[in-house]
Formats: sequence, C-alpha cells, structure tokens
Amino acid sequence: MLKIRTKHLIYYILLFFICIPGNSKFPMAFLVFQMAVTYIGFFVAMIFFFRFKYYRRKNLLPLIIWFIWMVAATLLNGTDFFGVIKDIIIPFFSTAILAVYLFDNDKENAISVITWMLTLFMLIQIFSMVTHCFGTRFTQGRYSNVYFLGIRVNINKLFPFAVFFGLINYRFGKRRSPLCLIISAVSGLWFAMAEKVSTSILGAFIIVIVLIASRLIRSEHAWRNMAILAICVGALFAFFYTGTDAFSEMVFNDSLGEDITLSGRTRIWEQAIADMKGIHWIIGNGYGHSFLFRLNVFASNLTHNQYLEIIFDYGLIGLGIHIWCYVWQFKAVRLAGNKNASRIFIAVFIALVFMQIPASVNDKSFYYVFYIATLYMPEIVTIEEKESLRRRRRIVVRWLPQKKGI
Repeated sequence: MLKIRTKHLIYYILLFFICIPGNSKFPMAFLVFQMAVTYIGFFVAMIFFFRFKYYRRKNLLPLIIWFIWMVAATLLNGTDFFGVIKDIIIPFFSTAILAVYLFDNDKENAISVITWMLTLFMLIQIFSMVTHCFGTRFTQGRYSNVYFLGIRVNINKLFPFAVFFGLINYRFGKRRSPLCLIISAVSGLWFAMAEKVSTSILGAFIIVIVLIASRLIRSEHAWRNMAILAICVGALFAFFYTGTDAFSEMVFNDSLGEDITLSGRTRIWEQAIADMKGIHWIIGNGYGHSFLFRLNVFASNLTHNQYLEIIFDYGLIGLGIHIWCYVWQFKAVRLAGNKNASRIFIAVFIALVFMQIPASVNDKSFYYVFYIATLYMPEIVTIEEKESLRRRRRIVVRWLPQKKGI
C-alpha cells in the first residue's frame, strides 16, 4: 500500500483533474469544476516555480523557453493571445511544475501514482467505447462517436505515455507490478484496433520491435546500433505508408481504412507548406491562426503532422526549441546509466518520433508528465537500486542463523 502524505495527495488530485482532457460532452457542472481546479493548479504551480526557484534549473530551461516562445510567437502574429494562455500555458505549465514538485518531494510514490492515473484514463476510454456513454457529435456532415478523450484519434495522445509509465513502474516502481502495463497495453490496442486508429497500432508495433531488438544489442556501441535500428524502422514506416504493393494495401486499406496518402493528410501538408510565407517560416503564424486546410468536406486548422504543426504555429524557432527539449531528455536518460531505463525510453521515443508524422501527440497534458518523468530518470533509477538493496538485505537477514538466548 502506497503511503502518501496529505499535502502530496492534494497535489496529485490537482494533477489528475488538470490532465483530464476537455470534452464538451462532460456535464457543465464538471467542466466548471475542472476549470476552477485548473486555475487553482496554475496558482499553486506559480508559487512553486518562484518559491523553489525552478527557473534556475538548467534541465527545465528548454521547457520554460518553449512556453515563452509559444506566447511570443502568438503576440508577434497578433493571433489568439488569450487562447494560448488559457488552452496551452495554464494547463501545460501547471502539469509540468506540479510533476516537478511531486518528483522532488515524493520520489518513491510519484511513478506509481501517475502510472495508476494514466491506467485509469485508459480504462475510462475503453468504457466509453463499449457503452457509448458520451454519445455522438455531428461535424463535417457526418456523425461520429465521442469518447472520454474526445474523438477517436486522441488515443494517440495517451496510449504511448500510459505504456511508458507502465513499463517504468514495472521495472522501477515502489510497488512493481505488471498490472498497469497489461491494462494499458491491452486496452490501448483494443481501442486502436476496434476504431482503426493506425497511428497507435504503428506506435505499439514500434515499441515492441525496439524493445526486442534492444535486448539483443549488448555491445559498447548500443546507442549507435539503436540509431541504425531507428533508421530501419523509418524505412519500414515509409514502406507501409507509401508502398502500393498488395501487402501495404491489405494492411492499410482493408484492415485500417487508410489510403496510401495517410487518409489525405499529405494533401493537407501541401496546403500548409504553400501557406507558409516569408518571415512566418521563422516565427510561425501563432496560436489560433485563421488558416484552414481543406480535404473534400473536411476543414481544419490543424496540419495533422506534429512537426509541421510546430513550424506552422511557432516557426523553425519553435521546432528548434522542441528538439532542444529532446536533447535534455537524452541527457537525463544517459546520466541514469541504466540499460533498462534506456531501452524503455528509446523504444517509446522512437515510437513517438514516427507517430508524430501522421498525428499530433504532445498537445495534451500527458506529454508534459512524460517529459518531466524522463528528466528525473536518474533519481527514479537510484530509488529502485536502493529498494533492491533493501530487499536483498532482508533476504540475507531472513536466512542468517538466529542467535538463541542463553
């Protein structure tokens, strides 16, 4: 049983409600309550940020600059300033800072609690699929089902992170159990297969392949070999999504309902690139821009490509900052010096790299919890090593001959 101090439990509850995705099908009373909790969480996060001087931490610097640049790019373009504050900065900054505080002050429980939180979200998502409790909505001339996470493709924004925490908790958590991992993996694949979300299926496939391959790589050049593996996975991705042979047609057209142009996404990408002009390649068009990308009766202001989305909204400067954040993740994982931690991170990271080509995955709070957890990988590994040492000592003491009283 996890022993959590009362004040830490309050911050876990704040994190829980902030991470719940916005859904117009939720009761209005709950939406108002969630908004209030989110603003309270932001107020608490601001206090922590200045009280504990988080702004001085080098590993948080890329993330802080990322938040600042999103606001700056929006101001430079004169787009939706209040929207970027309300929709991006308040929930994501709150999530990141609360996660930092919990990993700082409740190291032994943080991984397990967050793992169970994401597992619960996965179970609710499956429940909403089975029961259709959130009903349907009419958009773009047709009805579509609504789930706990909203539209069906939003599973991409939770599934890989739930699997990551399931793996980390199973290997390094205080209460090491495969239960959360099994629930997250099975429920995520069940939903993705039932709703034909090819991006999540691709991500799961990559995670499994990389984990298996990483177990076979036992040389001093493991990182180089993993890079080679990533290139091979990329070639496989390109073959699946652009090939026209019978196998590719069977996998995507017949099984998943995807055509060789990623369900028309490439046409949207072409429109987005055509709309980028001059200085906007550098600073982007800002959050809440007025551009629309059309495909038949479908119209959206999203590019359906994470990298292109970042460039279109925040320019090449934004993409550079985003890559800088990746660099700090790799630094933290390498500093941990643990092969199991490296394997898990590399598997999920490579999956995310390719999942972000046809979809967006980092525009929910789950991504920022994942990001902060990777920065704390050295501490997480140290906790597990200490716990393993305690268990070995207890076993040794148990088997030592007991002194008898005289």
